Amino acid sequence: MSSTKLPTEDQVRQILEELRERVSRPSDPNDVMLMDYREEYLPSKLWHKIRRRVLKRDEKTCVFCRGHADVVHHRSYERDVLEGKADHMLVSLCRACHDYIHIDDVGRRRTMEESDLILLEKSPPTHIPEPILDLRRKSPHPPEWSRMNSDQRKAWVTRNNSLRKERTVALKEKSESVRPRRTYSALIVGQRTWIPLRKAVEDYQCEKGAISNAYGWYRNSAMHNGVVSIAGSSVIAKKMNNIWHVDAHEFSCAIEDHRSVQKLRKEMTEDYKSGIIHGSYGARIETEWGYYENWGDFRFRYNTALALRMRESGAWYCNSCNERASDNDENHGVSCLKCGKVRS
Repeated sequence: MSSTKLPTEDQVRQILEELRERVSRPSDPNDVMLMDYREEYLPSKLWHKIRRRVLKRDEKTCVFCRGHADVVHHRSYERDVLEGKADHMLVSLCRACHDYIHIDDVGRRRTMEESDLILLEKSPPTHIPEPILDLRRKSPHPPEWSRMNSDQRKAWVTRNNSLRKERTVALKEKSESVRPRRTYSALIVGQRTWIPLRKAVEDYQCEKGAISNAYGWYRNSAMHNGVVSIAGSSVIAKKMNNIWHVDAHEFSCAIEDHRSVQKLRKEMTEDYKSGIIHGSYGARIETEWGYYENWGDFRFRYNTALALRMRESGAWYCNSCNERASDNDENHGVSCLKCGKVRS
């Protein structure tokens, strides 16, 4: 049975003195010096107004670590400061820096002189703990997280992400070394050669600019349509020996077409960088970063390679000076401010 610990005689005397002081204290809701700081002053409208003003002055930036500030620190508790007549004695801080300025590493509350000296010298804590990768922990943050400022937290998160990537790569290399390599064998049926669909997908995705669809997408297409789309070309697919195969000749032609398209896109990209515009009026020219449409004196450049995007995803450019053109939505016209050309 646990026993309740009774307060000592000194603790009882201190409690009684605080009660007497609270009862005897004169009440004046307009005098900030007579307000209880935590229970009356901080919730008051006066302090909320001062706090918003100081945060706006400092652009919500911590003066200690330049992170996001959400706390206003008092360098003094004189009447002028509490009444909002000496805002230079108030500074914006983030919560971590505010805790560090007030409390030392052993949990002792610093004096106002110590807090002010740390604030003026801008001497932040230099210790950044090494991240420990433990999947059993619900929170990845270290115990020192509440004491770290904005820059230290960013450095810790960057280091933690780096360690996680290193671990992922190491596990992947380990699994690949342990897992036996998949062997693919081609089938010859009549005059045709068939290769497994999985091998075809893996070979295609090794090509530059390949669409990274999952294998299940190709398998579903083969089941429902009897063909799969490889680099935009339709390739016949059949299920033989309980494994999906594709025609080797059609697959080879699709890869060659894909490489030709990629080569042409690279040439168009290099010409575009050099200021050479291809295509007749209204023609669409594909590049590595997307495509553009040639409209005589002007071109419309799309910022994506997806052909179904709306025209608003790009911008007009002048073909003569390569400067961005002005698009007048009201008159549906395009004009170049440098050359003076206009397209209605």
